[in-house]
Amino acid sequence: MVRNESKIDKVDDIDIAEANTGPFAALPILEITVCLAIRWTGHFPDLHMENLGREMEMRVATIVADQWQVDPHQLILEWGRVRDGVTMAPDTPLEVRGRATGTNFTVVFSPLSSPPFAVGVRVGRRVAVPLTTRPLPVGHVITEGDVKWGEWVMWNDQVHDAPVDRLPLGWRLRTSLAAGQPVRSPAASAPPLVSAGANVEVVWHKRLVMVRLNGVAMHDAYAGQQVRVRLDQGRGNIRGLVMANGQVELSSN
Repeated sequence: MVRNESKIDKVDDIDIAEANTGPFAALPILEITVCLAIRWTGHFPDLHMENLGREMEMRVATIVADQWQVDPHQLILEWGRVRDGVTMAPDTPLEVRGRATGTNFTVVFSPLSSPPFAVGVRVGRRVAVPLTTRPLPVGHVITEGDVKWGEWVMWNDQVHDAPVDRLPLGWRLRTSLAAGQPVRSPAASAPPLVSAGANVEVVWHKRLVMVRLNGVAMHDAYAGQQVRVRLDQGRGNIRGLVMANGQVELSSN
């Protein structure tokens, strides 16, 4: 639950249907709650600037940003319909409801001049990501010139991902991408840390004892995956976990 900026008594008595006019007036409360979470695409006028104002919008963004631990200026808010004729002071009490791990919220306003009402809001986050510079086919391996840094607004659970700090050179596309699209998992996958036929170092350690062996990887493997290694000098084969580029670790148990 996202924290409240103010306490509202008898929230269960709020008639969400009163916050809407037109085609939503006759819908059951459950259906209206779902509709308010949908991103509006122009079927209804965008009234949040006129009815809510930038200051009110920043208050909501700050509450969500506090939960996400990000800069509120990175956030984009898309509001459901605010009923016509509603004007509120910038300090109108409000409550933000929703999962801090989600991106859809309900804001309950309690203006002094009218009963409390609820409005849905969808929150996205501007992030710097690698974007394609041209259309790329499925299976393509990313090289320099295929991508560049750009701004992208995330609307799903990826808003909580750690920032990307390097271009995805060597990544392979799992699907085709148009120009200007972000190159991220699951649309693309990172190259394996160990490739078939590559020389690897096998490490075993326990307390103060450490043993290092050299060998050749028998197949591709990613970080944290098991890989089978053919040891040098005919010492046989062994399995271990890929820990870093060219390094395999054996269990110390």
